[in-house]
Amino acid sequence: MAVERESLLAQGAEFVKSELLAQIDDALQVRSSVEIRESDLIADSLLVNKSVHREVKARVRERQENVRKLIAATAYYVEAEGRNAAAPSGDLTPLQRGRLDKFRAAEREVRLSFGTLASVVEIYKRIHLSIRDEIERLPPNGDRRARANAYLKNALLVYELSDFVLRQLQSFEMSGIDDIRAIRDEIFAEIKQGRKADEELAKKTRQVSQEQAAAVLREIDDRSKFRAGIIRKWDEIMKRLDSTGDFQDEVEKILPGLEVTRDNARNRMQLLTLATTTMLVDEAVRSISGLASSLPEWELPRIDERLVCELLNLDLHDG
Repeated sequence: MAVERESLLAQGAEFVKSELLAQIDDALQVRSSVEIRESDLIADSLLVNKSVHREVKARVRERQENVRKLIAATAYYVEAEGRNAAAPSGDLTPLQRGRLDKFRAAEREVRLSFGTLASVVEIYKRIHLSIRDEIERLPPNGDRRARANAYLKNALLVYELSDFVLRQLQSFEMSGIDDIRAIRDEIFAEIKQGRKADEELAKKTRQVSQEQAAAVLREIDDRSKFRAGIIRKWDEIMKRLDSTGDFQDEVEKILPGLEVTRDNARNRMQLLTLATTTMLVDEAVRSISGLASSLPEWELPRIDERLVCELLNLDLHDG
């Protein structure tokens, strides 16, 4: 199962990264037709920029939705792979089966809530490591403009990924817990009814033989202990679910760090804008300097008497 989960997460991360890179490539293409700073190539800025064509904005929205769907699908398949789908042993009445199905549906919602969040964080980690490795593999003495472009692409990818994860964590809500509480309350109501019914039954044992009464009262006592066990188990279940508040506290703790990562990527883009401009000026100055040093080589060829005669179709020896 662990191998399958690893494979699903790796595949999901690759799909998400591919979609984000396609979005970034679309954003970088905008520079060729719109006057825009590199730091404004992030999706949110493109979507509000009036100079960006609506088709580009539509693709950006589509890419964002695709990323969301890919992560949700990855979480679903990881959760499904780890779920024990075996049916309970023994025959179940329609009421029991309905209640079990209802509980499983609620449980699945809880698992998917956590599973989606876990997949988001895991995919983020995997993509973040892969793009860092790509930057480290760049040749140190390669083309300056290509290197700057790679760093810009890296910063854009980190920003979009961090921003997506940040929003997912900020909007995280536990799903299914209310359904589970409803099931708990329904079971507790039936326990109360069962106790009342057994109390009535215990009174009736006064009318039967001591032997029969003793047997029935023992069974009533066993049922009472059984009900107490069910209540304890539900208390444990709800305690575990209520402890998800601690988990949400942990989520709150990592938000500032993630926000810093995202904003750091944006500020890096602003710096890369300055670097790109500086490189262009440097190249222009170098070109002008090269032109000045090569001006003597640009001396026009001499126009002598022979060339004049050739151009005007004159005989060199006339006149």
